[in-house]
Amino acid sequence: MAENEIHLWLAPLGIGAAKIAAIGNLLQPDESERAARFRFPEHREHFTAARGILRSILGLHLGCPPESIRFAYGEHGKPSLAQPAGTHMEFNLSHSGGFAIYAVVLGRQVGVDLERIKAEGSWMEIARQYFAATEAAELEALAEEAMRNRFFELWSAKEACQKALGMGLRFPLDKNSHPALTVINLDTVPGYSAALAFEAGDQPAIIKRLFTA
Repeated sequence: MAENEIHLWLAPLGIGAAKIAAIGNLLQPDESERAARFRFPEHREHFTAARGILRSILGLHLGCPPESIRFAYGEHGKPSLAQPAGTHMEFNLSHSGGFAIYAVVLGRQVGVDLERIKAEGSWMEIARQYFAATEAAELEALAEEAMRNRFFELWSAKEACQKALGMGLRFPLDKNSHPALTVINLDTVPGYSAALAFEAGDQPAIIKRLFTA
């Protein structure tokens, strides 16, 4: 991949038992242990697929076997490449419902978030308590469906910022941006909201790709 590109991959996670078993063989023991801790089989299978697909995507970009990749984790759980070392490749992933999204870039921090839009929830109550006052006022002026969709746009943008910075909840929800980041909302799958945050600088080419396991 070129220096000034961000590759976005979208992947369905409902890939069937046979493919789950095959892609699960790419995982390291700590990832398999994490998968085993999920109570419900669907959640366990989606986690396994999401991590195996991450390895496959990185293996394509790095030109190495997916199972040879090793990860390191920041204070708030953000993954990075430990092996192979010295690649300057940054990545992030998010999965929700039956889909996962991945961002891969060279030489700049990146975060991505995917959220399945839920029909029921106390969205305005959450916005009034945690979002900026201007954002809450914007949401209150919208009809119910538009308000819900906009709530998830704002939420996914905030999550993408948290993940790009590796800050977790230390990046407050009343902030929708950070001076070091560029944040954009993404069109992905109907019924989902997604956002990408990346280290500011020259505008990168964003290349969208679909991964089929």
